[in-house]
Amino acid sequence: MLLVYISIIFHVSRDYRNWLLPFVAFVATAVVFLVAALLIDKSWIDHIVLQAQMHLEWNYFTNNFQNAALSFYVVVALYFLLSMVFTLTNRPLILQASYKKMVFGFLIGSIVFILSPEKNNAMLLFTFFPLAVMTTNNIEYSQNKMYQEIVLLLLTVGSFTAFFAQL
Repeated sequence: MLLVYISIIFHVSRDYRNWLLPFVAFVATAVVFLVAALLIDKSWIDHIVLQAQMHLEWNYFTNNFQNAALSFYVVVALYFLLSMVFTLTNRPLILQASYKKMVFGFLIGSIVFILSPEKNNAMLLFTFFPLAVMTTNNIEYSQNKMYQEIVLLLLTVGSFTAFFAQL
């Protein structure tokens, strides 16, 4: 929901209907869900309420290989996030709003991971697409072929090493 409102700010913030439409859609979906839950199975509501928890504990990553894989992911993500943020003004003006949405999408996905009660790699899935777009743009934006090859090689070797170390 937050990313929808961020997109509205970047593109069509002057029309009040655009501000109301996501909220109306959310309320309509919630009403349909509640009616279906009350008619079919009331335990659906309990399931949703029990899932709405957040924990800041980091006890999921119990072995060193999981910690190393998460550390590699964080370093790579921070590198590409910071490179996107610092080179944003050099990008074409027509694409800057899209790049800003990718940055916000990645930050929202990171917050979802941090606040989720189950700290597992499935929660990092929310950050994969924005990070892939930022990585691709960084590699494309660079004119140095050697830099492009080194970045791709480091990402490939690091990813496979992190994956096979956890097996």
